[in-house]
Amino acid sequence: MHRLRRGLASRVVLINPPRSATRLPMRQFHPGAPRRMTSDTGPAEMPTRQPSSKKAAEVTPRPAKRSRYERKQDQMHPATLSLLRQYLGLEDKTNSVFNSATPLDPVFIAIDVEAFEYATQKVTEVGIAVLDTRELPAFPNASASEWAEKIRTHHHIIQEHRHLRNKRFVKGCPENFMFGESNVTPLIKMRDILKLAFTPADPSVGENCLRNVVLVGHDVRGDLNWIAKLGFSIHTTNPPIGLVDSQKIAKALKLPEGLTTLANALGEHPEFLHNAGNDAYWTMQSVLLLALYGSVLPEPPSMENARQIQAKHIQAAKEKSDRLNAEAKRVREEKEAKEKEAKEALDCQGEGLHDVSTKELPKVKAAQPRQVKGRRKSEEAKKPGSVPGEKAEPSSSGTKKTRHRSRKAKISTKDLNYTGSH
Repeated sequence: MHRLRRGLASRVVLINPPRSATRLPMRQFHPGAPRRMTSDTGPAEMPTRQPSSKKAAEVTPRPAKRSRYERKQDQMHPATLSLLRQYLGLEDKTNSVFNSATPLDPVFIAIDVEAFEYATQKVTEVGIAVLDTRELPAFPNASASEWAEKIRTHHHIIQEHRHLRNKRFVKGCPENFMFGESNVTPLIKMRDILKLAFTPADPSVGENCLRNVVLVGHDVRGDLNWIAKLGFSIHTTNPPIGLVDSQKIAKALKLPEGLTTLANALGEHPEFLHNAGNDAYWTMQSVLLLALYGSVLPEPPSMENARQIQAKHIQAAKEKSDRLNAEAKRVREEKEAKEKEAKEALDCQGEGLHDVSTKELPKVKAAQPRQVKGRRKSEEAKKPGSVPGEKAEPSSSGTKKTRHRSRKAKISTKDLNYTGSH
């Protein structure tokens, strides 16, 4: 049996269920209760909440909400240049993190995420670069290019957001991956891919053992927020033992902080940046070169030139800031001076008014209204001219009465003359 029901926007044809299968009341479908479909034999029974200590013991309690201070303790601090070199075996391991009997020899993992410029919650690309420190040849028999060849890079294009391309603020180039083939990956699978990348197995120690991981990034805070939107957290399965931020190290060495300018300062010329795979590779290579130059390899001249250019930019920015601060101070002082003058002028005016108000003025006796007999006393008092010194306005009605009286007087004199003649 069909029945027509009117919806909010249109008519929808709904098919009623058979009468043998009655519907459950809608009040039982609350968000916390599971829903069960009805069968042909009859309605399904809704689970009732029965307090039981045994059942309560089986249910895993929800973890307590952590305070802001506890959450801050979980945040990783960027590694210094010295600690980076110790991770790579370029310096003596003097840091307390190497006191464990198990060798660290970590796996470096660099990530880069690209999002759509008009909707930053939509991730379009994910780049992952992996470097195993066990595969690195030892110096002095190795070179920087041999270390760079050990970087394995992966590029994933999100299938649901493949049609989105950045054009206004940055020029996106998802099809120009320089270090392999790009993979078009559904959004739902990116979580498993990231989890697999951050949980490298270590068969040399034993089964189900994982390698130590060092996270690498260029201003990695934003990338961590974006991969969290993909449903993955680096603190869940195999938390990294360290964090290397190439931007922080470049700032400490007084080098340019941008990825392109930093690579140029290190003697490299990257192409097709703002591709997540290319950015991840160049971030990893920049970290390696920052660790190698100045320790086992001499610094190239491009680094010193970049420092000089960076120093000039810093000096110019400082002079501009000082100039703007001086201009702002001058404007502020002028404004304060004008406000002070206006306040003094108002104070002077207030003192003059106070002097005038305090003087003794001659007392003037108020004029009293003329007393008029009869019931028109108040009306006569209100008439203009009733008060001495006030000019009375001419009245049309009064003029008519005066004319009428003069005419009547003339008539009466005529009558008297007529009677006198007789």
